Amino acid sequence: MFHIIVIGESGRVITEMDEDDYESFIIKCYNFREDNSLDMLRVSYTDKSGKGYLITTETLNEMIDTWLDPGFMFTIGYPLQY
Repeated sequence: MFHIIVIGESGRVITEMDEDDYESFIIKCYNFREDNSLDMLRVSYTDKSGKGYLITTETLNEMIDTWLDPGFMFTIGYPLQY
């Protein structure tokens, strides 16, 4: 599960949301990136065992760019050529 927090310029939390589906998560982040800086997002991922991971802005940009690349299919962290 992906947990997304949007932080405003004042440092206050604007909204929080959870997304279970990877593709829906990437689309939300991509759409956000069209109008805003991904630096405004705080994103974490919780795996099936319950362990949480913070996703950096750089990693999030790479995830989006890989998802947009027609030469790759992306599955949670592993780009696989088709």
